Amino acid sequence: MSIGLGRLTAWACSAAYRGAVISWPGGGYRWRWGRALALVVVAALASARYAGRMLAGTTVRFREAAHSVHIGDKGRDQPSVAEKETA
Repeated sequence: MSIGLGRLTAWACSAAYRGAVISWPGGGYRWRWGRALALVVVAALASARYAGRMLAGTTVRFREAAHSVHIGDKGRDQPSVAEKETA
């Protein structure tokens, strides 16, 4: 059965290309590939730039910023650090 399916596949491939002209692709094909590759490069550069910013030491992390908010029984009756420095 395997040999028969192999022969059928070979016949289908040769019948499909019978009378067909195979040549180099036209300019539109290269143009589409060029645009696709350019988009890949732009996406990779944008991702690298974003990752660099996220891994930088100066990035504000929300978890760290949440600790500076006055929560609990102290409330706003305690002055913040900035208010202490200006007073």
